[in-house]
Amino acid sequence: MWPFNKKQQPAPEPKKKRAALNWPQRDPSDYPSVDIVTPTVAGTASDSAMGKLLFGSQQGVPDAIGDWFAAQGAVPARQAAWMSKHWMIDKAVSMPARDAVRQGWELDSENQELIDTLQKQDKKSGIEFTLQDFVASARRTGGAVALFHTCPSGEDETEYYEAPFNLEAVTEYNGISIIDSSEANGEVLGENISNPASLRYMQPEFYRIGNKRYHHSHVINCIPYPVADYLKATYGYFGQSVAERVYSRVYAAERTADEAPLLAMTKRLRALGVDLESVINDGGLETLIANVQGLQEMADNLGVFVYDTANGGGLTQIDTALADLDTTIMTQYQLVAAISGVPATKLLGTSPKGFNATGESEAEDYRQSLESIQTVHMMPLLERHYAIECQLLGDAEGVTVTWMALDSPTAAEYAEIDSKNGATIAQLVSQMVLTPAQGAMILSQNKESMFFGHIEQQDSELDNDAESLLDDLMGGDDETQEII
Repeated sequence: MWPFNKKQQPAPEPKKKRAALNWPQRDPSDYPSVDIVTPTVAGTASDSAMGKLLFGSQQGVPDAIGDWFAAQGAVPARQAAWMSKHWMIDKAVSMPARDAVRQGWELDSENQELIDTLQKQDKKSGIEFTLQDFVASARRTGGAVALFHTCPSGEDETEYYEAPFNLEAVTEYNGISIIDSSEANGEVLGENISNPASLRYMQPEFYRIGNKRYHHSHVINCIPYPVADYLKATYGYFGQSVAERVYSRVYAAERTADEAPLLAMTKRLRALGVDLESVINDGGLETLIANVQGLQEMADNLGVFVYDTANGGGLTQIDTALADLDTTIMTQYQLVAAISGVPATKLLGTSPKGFNATGESEAEDYRQSLESIQTVHMMPLLERHYAIECQLLGDAEGVTVTWMALDSPTAAEYAEIDSKNGATIAQLVSQMVLTPAQGAMILSQNKESMFFGHIEQQDSELDNDAESLLDDLMGGDDETQEII
């Protein structure tokens, strides 16, 4: 025998059979059926979005949040214009445009006659109103273009405006037209659509206004709130309007304000205690209705309602507190102001509430936004305007534009500034850094100072006195002439 044969295992014992249980036979319909409902919550958790990531669906954005953002689509220009009729949206649209040009600007050139001529032409053409309309129209509908009418009389306008703009060939200038995005349709051609590396990618080559096409070089566009290149076609190659950015908040603010008078009229809730069993069984419903009607007739600030306390009746009055209602309402309006970039103190004409706001930081942010409007949107239009004017006047050097300060100091602030400037110059004169004549000249050349032009006027008066004295001497008798 082979010594490594596997050892034979003993045969397993047979399993004992359990006695059968005689359960009563029942119909399945006799058992109660319960539908198990799996609880669901709107949206997804951070880990439950992994399945969508694998399949590339919404890139992990929860359904509830994604649908909320998707519901706020692009607002067409005409619909934005309709919404801008609302008093608050209209102020948010037009107020920055007015404030940006309120202080005006200065022209600088060595040719003073040129400056005087340009200023007279600006008053005649109303360039300030053109700038204001330019920015306001862009904020109202999402964008606007300023068209410069330089086509010579007798020339084909279609051929002239479809060709690129040539400043040196301008011979006529008939003003500026402002066209908002509802009437100006951009046309993007060639590689500006297909090549993202193009310098004018997703920027119109032509603008169709009415039944004519205008090359982009003939216009200056204004887009207050640009969008991504992917969305430019949706917005007609312009951008968002103020109405699109604030309409939801304006609706919430107005609805909250409309709720205030309703709360004020229904702040008192009266609960009348009755015996419901007697009302139901003993036919006391008519008595209850009569009591409620009587309560309604006398339930004002002066009326008194009398009820029976012996039978277990009772009347309870619950008042709704309205202490912070004004803060809640104003907070909603301040959200509109924050989105539109206009301080609540200017937009609403009242002091801010909530947020621990004083209005100082908002005013500083507003000044910065106005400076951005001047530099980004208004300056290109002004530079083109004065370039055309100087070309027609034959001045090749042109002029430079300097915006005035946005804030106007009061009389007390001007006096304080003069006092500080005078003290500084007096100290420099006492230290012999400046001569008295130099100090006086500095004060007389400051346009914001009360001494502006004083030295020149004094010198002119002295010259006139000297000339008068010389004339008297020259026209005197012979002895006086001999002395001279």
